[in-house]
Formats: sequence, structure tokens, C-alpha cells
Amino acid sequence: MGFLAPFMLIGAAAAGIPLALHFFYRAHYRPVPWGAMKFLRLAVEQTSRRLRFQELILLLRRILLMLLLAVALARPIMCSSATGGKRGEAVDAVFVIDLSYSMNAREGAKSRLDLAKESALRVIDDLPPNSTVQVITCTDRAIAAGPKSPRNLDQAKLLIQNLQATQQSTDFLGGLTEAVAAFSRAEGAAKEVYLFSDMQRGGWERQSSAVRTKCEEVKAQGTLFLVRSGSQPVRNVAIVDLKPQTDIPHTGSRMPFTVIVKNTGTEPVTGLTVTLKVDGQPLDKDAQPIEKLGPGETKPVTLTGKIDQAGWRVLTAEVKPDQLDDDNKYDRVILVREKVRILVVDGSPNDREPEKAGSFFVGHALLPVPDEFKFQYHVRPTIVKAADVSPGHLADKEVCILINAPLGGPGSVPADFVQSLSEFVKRGHGLLITSGPNVEKAVYNRLLGPGGSNILPMELGDVFEAPKDPPLFPDPNSIDEKSFLARFKLSANDPFLQLRDAWVLKGVGVVEPKQDQLKDSGRVLMRFNDGRPALVGKQVGDGEVLLLATSMDKEWGFFATNLTFQPFVHGALTHLIERSAAGFNRVAGEPIRWTPKELNRSYVVTRPDAQKVRLGKPQGGATEQLALTVADTSRAGVYTIAEEGTEAGTRFAVVPDLRESETMDPLPDQQIDELLGFKPEHLASGAEATTKAESVRSRNEWTVPVLMVLLLFAVFETAWAWFCGKAW
Repeated sequence: MGFLAPFMLIGAAAAGIPLALHFFYRAHYRPVPWGAMKFLRLAVEQTSRRLRFQELILLLRRILLMLLLAVALARPIMCSSATGGKRGEAVDAVFVIDLSYSMNAREGAKSRLDLAKESALRVIDDLPPNSTVQVITCTDRAIAAGPKSPRNLDQAKLLIQNLQATQQSTDFLGGLTEAVAAFSRAEGAAKEVYLFSDMQRGGWERQSSAVRTKCEEVKAQGTLFLVRSGSQPVRNVAIVDLKPQTDIPHTGSRMPFTVIVKNTGTEPVTGLTVTLKVDGQPLDKDAQPIEKLGPGETKPVTLTGKIDQAGWRVLTAEVKPDQLDDDNKYDRVILVREKVRILVVDGSPNDREPEKAGSFFVGHALLPVPDEFKFQYHVRPTIVKAADVSPGHLADKEVCILINAPLGGPGSVPADFVQSLSEFVKRGHGLLITSGPNVEKAVYNRLLGPGGSNILPMELGDVFEAPKDPPLFPDPNSIDEKSFLARFKLSANDPFLQLRDAWVLKGVGVVEPKQDQLKDSGRVLMRFNDGRPALVGKQVGDGEVLLLATSMDKEWGFFATNLTFQPFVHGALTHLIERSAAGFNRVAGEPIRWTPKELNRSYVVTRPDAQKVRLGKPQGGATEQLALTVADTSRAGVYTIAEEGTEAGTRFAVVPDLRESETMDPLPDQQIDELLGFKPEHLASGAEATTKAESVRSRNEWTVPVLMVLLLFAVFETAWAWFCGKAW
């Protein structure tokens, strides 16, 4: 228990007044011997003991009366520290306002953020005089927004009115951490934290243990109010990915693009339309309808078009309509090329019977056109025997493919080429390694593993033979929907579904890392139907390495002769080539960092809302490369960095943080209480947010109950004094 006016406890010293009066007014007498009273002595002594007991009770009652009066004037409260005052007592309030993009969901004519802002303004209007307000905006990171003077409530109201939702996700930990820090700056005794949010499940559960600890810290110092904004289910569809379908972006021919759409709400959605634009201009076939999308359902939509100009291009996919616009648009920067040059290193060449060479099927997959048209095709593979390859072959290549290539012994890849692969990948290029009889685990692990160049996604194990029954094949169900292989899982087209018919006779084992080794290892992109890794990948610098656990010829199975082989090869190449565009595609909240060619010029960034922000010249430390940094990317869209005074520049695409709409399910009050381990004050947006706050403040203080007890004791003391014949 604490006190809002602890200095009033000094009045407890008045409890000594009844004690002083008791001793001051004690009867003083001188014994006088009298023989007649000798026989009454025993009766008098018995009566005196009874009177002294009554007077002692009266004395204790009067002392307790004074103590209760002092306690009442000190205004006791429920917690060990102040949690709030009664009506009229100044309050130090901290507002944590959720600005994640789910707060833009509409509740009737207003958004959830509008409801939160209205509730916050009502709370400010009803705060007692001399109160303070500190505003903290919260997404997956927190910002102490102001005001500069916490006592300036008008400034706080203006700040709240101008708040806009970002396109980042919800995480309450940062906001609660800032709230605890704000308490340390508060001077008053009564402290309150208001969390205005739609209470997204992810915001509570993403870092649940840390959130619970921070809420307990808030509870120890003040009162925690959870103001829920919005209660209606949200009808929402999000675009979760956009990429070229099976081909490398190039000029001169029609290209298919896959737009992956997901219903993140709890209700089916009908009458949707998906559109696709390039640099703001619609493609030839720029719209596809979706009749119905069930709750949680994901559907790929294919749109095709022709891009005539090479260079960096911005794809923009959009779906509508629903109740939340923030995740309906998805931008992606891609590099469109006129020609794509691939280096194929053949570890098992065969001049006499070319169809038995390791590169035979890969070469046909890379050039799936008649011989007379191969010179016009956008993919230009260069096939070199393993023993003849040199670092110079990598000079103008985008991707290198090692096919059953030996790294030691006769006919092996030269050591200088093996060493150059690491720098090739780190510069943003791709490397695809396929298995076969010439792939020796000891040599590969030594040269490409952690003890060597460390570009191997995972260490190799022993070669295994697949059983005949049941057959071994790549399992589409093991593919992540966000992987470049998603078309093999989501598509209804036969060539993709026939991945199950690509039977494998042999493969090389892949040693999956332990939990404490995951940081520096790759990830499994696809597994065989028995659970073994079939394809693993690892990011190395700005590039990526893929490792296929079986061969790309007929030595170890029928994968190379399957209908899915060509889409797989082109999908892998597209994925590896797109790694160079990774730095131009960011998620809301992630900073943009870019090094321009001209380092002595001053630059400006144009944000998606057309606002221009001066960046100045590239900056860097002693060990850092000079670069430009755009720290604030809270809004999704296209950011353009250009030299001051010019319009054309380098474009960057920022997409919404889709963790926010993975589920639009808010966490109910009861589950929040279970997660926190105590019951905070739950409020609904609107007038309840102020009326209940006032009742909580009054409820926290024990002054009224103590005064009632004081009154009862005063009545009992008066009655007892009358009974004893003793007045003040």
C-alpha cells in the first residue's frame, strides 16, 4: 500500500494527545488511614481494576481514532507505488498508440486509428488539472513522439490528430519499453499507461515473455489501460508476392508474371480483380478476376505482358476491393535484360555421345528453341569442360552451374577457378551445384565448406540409393509458399504437378545443421518424399548458392527427363539472377542503403507520397563504404533517389510488412489476461475510455473507506466514553 500525501502521516503524532491527557488527568490523592474502611478495601480494589480496564480501552480507541484520521488525510492507495489519484488529482499519462497498418481497417465510416485518436483526445480532455501526457507511437519499433513539454496538453492533442498509420507490423514490446522509460521522467505520484490498439494477436505473441515482463513493470508503477479500437471482423485480401513466373525478365517477348493473393480475413471474399503494371503502365493483359477466395486461401494469378526496354523496371500488382487497402498493392524492382549469359561447367563431358554428357539436358533446358532461333534467344549459355574452365569465364556471366564437377583428381576444376567462385557469388551472382558420381563429399566440404570458401549451403554426406517401392521423388508439399518453387506447389498446371513423377534413383546426403549452427548455414528449400533435403540454398554476400542433391542427367534418376525440369531450371536461374535486385526491394521499416557512382554529388529522395527529403552526400565511417541511407521507410511504395535538381534516379520498392496481415485475428481480453498473468483495465474506444478511467482512479484510493471506518470508530468512542463516564 502507498500514499498520495505521505507527509500527512506526520499527523499520526496526534495519537499521543489522548495518551498525554490520560496521564495528565489521573487522580492524585494522599492515603489517609481510616479504620472503618478497612473492611471495604477488597471491594474497592476490584472496582478499580475494572475502571482501569475500561479507561485503557477508551485510551486505545482515541489513539486509533487519531491514527485513522492521519491515514485518511494521507490518502492511501492500493499499490506499493501510486497507480492513480482520485478525481482532481494530477496524472502523468503515457499514450502508446498503435500505428501498424491493421489500424487502417475501416469500422463503418471510420478507421480503427480514427477511433483510437478520438478516444485519446477524450482521455486528454477529462484528465485532472496539471496532468501531463507523453505520446509514443508503436509498430514493430517505438518512437517517443512528444510533446516537448508534457504539460502542454494542446500540443499533445495536435500531435495525436496528425498521426498516420504506417505499413509496418504490430509489436507492443517497443512501445511498452518506452512507456516504462517515460515513467522515470514523470514527477507526479499518479501514473497511467494507455495502449490504443486493435490488439492484434501478433503484437502480443511475437515476444510474449518480454511483453509480459514490461506490463508487470508498468503495473508496479502505475495503471495499465488497454483501449481496444474496433471489434468487427475484417474482410481483407493481401498480395503476398510478385515475381516473373518461369523465365528470366528480358526484352522482346511476352513474359508471364505470378501474383500470389491471400485471404487473411475470416470471411470469404468475392468479386476481386488483380491488375499488373510496369512503370505505371498496364501490361497487355493487365487484369484477372478472382470469383471467390475462402478464409486463409492462397491463389496464384498469372498475368502476361511484353517489356520493350531493358534496365531496372518497377512491377506493381494491385487487388481490390476489401476493407484494408494497405496490403492491396505490391511493388517490385526487377532488372530486365536483353541477353542473359550463363556459364555451365560440365564435370562429365562426352564428345563421342553428347547426349550422355552431364550438360546435355541442362543445355536443352536453357535453350528450349530450334537451332535456327538459338542465336535470337535471350539466354546465352557457355558450356565448358571442368578441366578447361578458368576465372576469366566468369567475367561477363550472371550465373554459374557446376554439373557433376570434380574438384580434385584428373579432369577436375582448376583450383584458381574454385577460389574465384566465392567472390563471384558475393558480388551478387548465382551458383547452382548439382550432384553426381564425381561429387566427393570430403573434397567439396573441405574446399567449399566452413573450412574453405564457406559457400556450400550445407555439408555433404554419403551417397544413398533410393528404394524402388515406394519411389523417391521431390515432394511439392515440402515447398514453402514464399519460395521461388511455389509454382510447383500452388499451380494447377500439369507440368508443375508432374514434379512427383521425377523419380530419383540416387542422391547425395545433406547434413542438416544443429540448432546452434543455424546462423551460418543454409536452408532447405525442397525435400524428397522421405524427408531428405532435395534442394538447399544459402545467401553469400549479395548472391546465392543452390545445391541439388541429385544429378541433372540420367545417371541418378529421371529428374532431367521430366516435364518439370525446364521450369525448374529457369525458375532457379530467375531466382539466382534476381539476387542482384535484392537491395532494391525492401520491407516497410527496413532502411534503404545505396552507394551511387558519383560520390561527390548531393542527393534527394522522393517518397511514395511525393515528399522530397534531402539526403546530402554519401556518408560512411572509417571501415564503412560511402553510401546514402534512407532511414524512414514506414510507408510502402516507390522511393526514388536522384541528384539534386534532376528528376530521373534510382528506384527502390518498399512493400508492406506482411507479418501484420498473416492473421487479422485480435486477441480477446481473457487471453490477454492469461498471457500477462494479471488483469489490466480493459476499455472500449469511445466515451467508456474516459468514464471508466475516472472510476478506476477513485477505486484505487482508500480515502473514502478509511473515512467511513473513522466515522464508525468516532461513534463507538463516543458511546464508550459515555458508558465510562469519561469525556474529552
